[in-house]
Amino acid sequence: MTVRTTVILPAVIVMAFLAFAASAQAETACNEKVVRDRLAAMEAAFQQPDMQAKLSAAQKDWLDDNDFDDEASAKYLGAVAAYHSIKRNFDGGSLDGACEILTRSDPMVKAALGDL
Repeated sequence: MTVRTTVILPAVIVMAFLAFAASAQAETACNEKVVRDRLAAMEAAFQQPDMQAKLSAAQKDWLDDNDFDDEASAKYLGAVAAYHSIKRNFDGGSLDGACEILTRSDPMVKAALGDL
């Protein structure tokens, strides 16, 4: 199994859960600047050593038995999945799609990034 599959598969599972969960109300209107700012903040956070360690631990937790023994660690992979989905939509020209994913994943992303 490749690294791409081992990281993306659990992240996709988390994103699927978010897609079916009730969407949270946006604190502010979503626009291009909001999306760009959030992507930049997420990119910066993902580069920090603390976040790298948490992502590695979450990935190891998943790989051990295809389950999260520490359910709190799922939010880190979920934040990566949210970033990936927001960026793909935004880069593909779908601001509405990027805003929808940003809005739905915002509480989880804030929880993950707030741990830093």
